[in-house]
Amino acid sequence: RGTGPLVKQWYQRRVRVIQTYLRMHERNVLKVNPDFKRLGLLHPDLQQHLIQVREDYCTINFKDAASLNQLTCSLAEHYFGINFDLPNNRLIPTLPLRLNYLHWIEDLLSYEGNRDVIGIDIGTGASGVYALLDGNSWPLNVMRSVTNQLSKTSVPTKLLIWFQ
Repeated sequence: RGTGPLVKQWYQRRVRVIQTYLRMHERNVLKVNPDFKRLGLLHPDLQQHLIQVREDYCTINFKDAASLNQLTCSLAEHYFGINFDLPNNRLIPTLPLRLNYLHWIEDLLSYEGNRDVIGIDIGTGASGVYALLDGNSWPLNVMRSVTNQLSKTSVPTKLLIWFQ
């Protein structure tokens, strides 16, 4: 066993992964890393972004925007049946964290009973990820707003209120 900088980096990375896992909601289907090799076989567009680490293990370059973009689209399609294209020059949502947030909101709303609650998503963004995820999973009433023309054209218009 060494104590060099590579071992230290590996250890710090493992600690961050464990800490993130412990913070993930128990119902979050994305709380553990997907099998990238299997996901790549099911979603050919992701295949070109895979990096073979071992014979039985693949990953992607998480610092490459195109890889993250395709991973997000593949995960959305695979787990939620959502097909959407993310504009290349906009924020790429991390689905596990967005899904966590929605689970926490769902938990908070369950404490309130069955009251009618309306949420407000200010600045829905070009992906409209919250709108797509919550519409696919929960019957939440959420008003969404955008001010950016690109976001307006990227997200289905029935989900938005347009402000000029």
